[in-house]
Amino acid sequence: GWFGLGRKHQVEVAPIIKTQIQESISVSGSLQPKLEVTISPDVSGEIVAIHVIEGQNVQKNDLLIELKEDQYISLRNRSQANVKEQKAFQAEANAQLAKARAQLIRIESQFQRQQRLISDSLISIAEFEQSEAEYKIAQQDLAAAEQRLIAAQYRVQSAQATLKEANEQLAFTKIFAPMDGTITSLPVRVGERVVGTTQMSGTPMVIIADLSKMELVTNVNENDVTKLHVGDSCKVEVDAFLKQNLNISALITNISHAANPKTVPEAMTEFEVRALLLYQNNTEAITFKPGMNATLEITTDRKNDVLAVPIEAVTLRKNKDKSDEKLEKEVIFIVNEHKISSKPVKTGISDYQHIEIKADAIKEGDKVVIGPFSLLSNKLKDGDRVTFNQP
Repeated sequence: GWFGLGRKHQVEVAPIIKTQIQESISVSGSLQPKLEVTISPDVSGEIVAIHVIEGQNVQKNDLLIELKEDQYISLRNRSQANVKEQKAFQAEANAQLAKARAQLIRIESQFQRQQRLISDSLISIAEFEQSEAEYKIAQQDLAAAEQRLIAAQYRVQSAQATLKEANEQLAFTKIFAPMDGTITSLPVRVGERVVGTTQMSGTPMVIIADLSKMELVTNVNENDVTKLHVGDSCKVEVDAFLKQNLNISALITNISHAANPKTVPEAMTEFEVRALLLYQNNTEAITFKPGMNATLEITTDRKNDVLAVPIEAVTLRKNKDKSDEKLEKEVIFIVNEHKISSKPVKTGISDYQHIEIKADAIKEGDKVVIGPFSLLSNKLKDGDRVTFNQP
């Protein structure tokens, strides 16, 4: 603007221009890996070996930690012995079944012979009834032998399942990397006891993160979040790399559907927003660390060739129009031959310097008062005379 010399009012002025305005939202947040895995053991035990250090890169299936396996080897051995024992019982049940079948065949043959003899009245009724009873008992013995075999088979299956579980628990004493990545946290030490996930939530032992895909996690207030959409492009500035002038773009990948929990009722309502960093040539060699502070700038609207003034040129005055319910109206002060007049305006989008204006009888090049603030806020009136330096 231009600075005045000192008559009634000394003001700063600037011209109305036609320009492009890009409205954006700027919020702070922190960098987090898009993919991060916290590893807890499946079984409880004492840590006997740690094969990695914090910051180390690992590949999927690399051995990370070993737990003491003595009790799980003992459990596996007992389970193996139980399987063998149950298989022996199954073999015995098979033999008993074969014996019962053979006995039934023999007794059935005798009973059929007794039936022929009783029909010829060659044996007494008592002898026949004795033979019939023996036949029925043999049938029951065979049915019982079949059920004993089925039970023995079930016991073998149960023992085998227990053995499988024991082998799995033994295998769980070795913890392997579930993915390629970097060890970002290793809070445990050799000799510590850890709790498996079969008991409560388990002890976190290792965190592995894929640092090649980072996202910025931030919170956006309820007034601005409605302007955002998944897929919107944005820019990111990482505080630790401001001097490198990195060109970091990002893409909004998630906007929470529910507001963040409030710690106090009067706290601002905010929604979590996540943006995936898109690496450019000058950022591929940079290693971003989880937790680094960053700023996300999201473009929400863009207009070309619109009339605009510096943001400070728009001020409020009492609304004298009784047909309008608003108590105040937005105005600018136009300077014409050192005399000012107020013009009601409707404002549109804004950036950090200019704001879009719509009004009758204004044009590009008109000079507007932009300061000082004490004059603009309440002292300037229609018809006041001002001084300023010509550009």
